[in-house]
Amino acid sequence: MNRILNIVLMAVTACWITSCRVFEVDDDLYDISEEQALITMQLCYVEHSEDMADELPSSYRIRLYSYSKLSNTGFAFVSEMDGERFTTTLDRSTDTISYHGYVQPGYYRLLTFNRAEGFSVDSTAAVVENVGGLIKAMPEPLFLGTWAGELKGGEQYSTSVTVRQRTKRFVFRVEVPLDETLTYVSNTANLNNAFYRLDVSEDAIDATALGTVPLEMRAEALDSALGVALVGEANLLWPGDDEYARMGVKQSLTVDVRLAGPGGDEERQIVIDEATGSGQ
Repeated sequence: MNRILNIVLMAVTACWITSCRVFEVDDDLYDISEEQALITMQLCYVEHSEDMADELPSSYRIRLYSYSKLSNTGFAFVSEMDGERFTTTLDRSTDTISYHGYVQPGYYRLLTFNRAEGFSVDSTAAVVENVGGLIKAMPEPLFLGTWAGELKGGEQYSTSVTVRQRTKRFVFRVEVPLDETLTYVSNTANLNNAFYRLDVSEDAIDATALGTVPLEMRAEALDSALGVALVGEANLLWPGDDEYARMGVKQSLTVDVRLAGPGGDEERQIVIDEATGSGQ
């Protein structure tokens, strides 16, 4: 009886195994080249000014946001320098990394940027730290590349994203001539109409997001005359010299200087109407 039972169990098991194989049916109706989008994307690091050559970031974050009905398995970018693969972070200063493959149809947004103290970056914007319209004067340099677009099934796309320097360092110098009766005491300086927000979806400075940058200006003696030179620095979110010229936004510098003299303290105000721009 036991032998007969064992034979029956073996027959059932063999039948179950065979049935699994029978139901392994390939979907011949799904053509990935028709259902998904084929994209080739390059991320190129980094476009920068000469003065930043020794201060490039040591790593960059890679953030891809997808809005599609079906999920993707993930993006892995391959280094053109040594073939290493990267998904969320590029741990080097310069390189070009690429992705080539199929993705689900949908809307996509990509950001790749360095961690810069004084900036917050999310899927919508890069914003300089500010409180009540007063903007941080010296955030760390920001390097950022963005791309956004809709990908459709059955179509091929090729795009390149250049990660470039988005800030520019300015040095402001204001000479304050004095006679022998006056002594410099202190100053208050503000740069007006400074940008603090970059719109990621447009990859452009938000010209409506303007504020004031309080500057700390140190006093230095003038070599050839009585008086002082006031010197201050700011690292500004910058659209590029050409774009800035087209935007029509004028940034003015206002410096209130406090002086001491025989008759008591007095104040002097200095205003520079176009304090920034190309070549500053």
